[in-house]
Amino acid sequence: MSESLEEKVKRYEKLINEMVNVSEKYLGSFSVRLLFERIIWELSMEYKEMEMIHYGENGVVLEGIMDSLKLNTDIPIDDMFGALISKYVEILAKLIGRESVEKIKKMIEIPLDLEGGNKE
Repeated sequence: MSESLEEKVKRYEKLINEMVNVSEKYLGSFSVRLLFERIIWELSMEYKEMEMIHYGENGVVLEGIMDSLKLNTDIPIDDMFGALISKYVEILAKLIGRESVEKIKKMIEIPLDLEGGNKE
């Protein structure tokens, strides 16, 4: 049975929040927030829907994207979230080192197909 769009977005929301929460232990919440906002800004040039991602006290919320998906089912959510996760992991590796990022990826089980092939 195929996963619904809502289930898929909820899965991405959970994965992104786990990624953010674990990386806060290395960088602190303020730095992670700045990193995340930079990535959203950068990717929103390609994926306008990224602007609907909210990062607040309760973590990352993708409710705005869900609302947009109800109006436009052609949004490439796998590509969009794959780019977000890839970019996050890429920058995080530069900040804390590849070994630490590998530990984080194992802890939260980031799927290999979402890494964007950025293996150094």
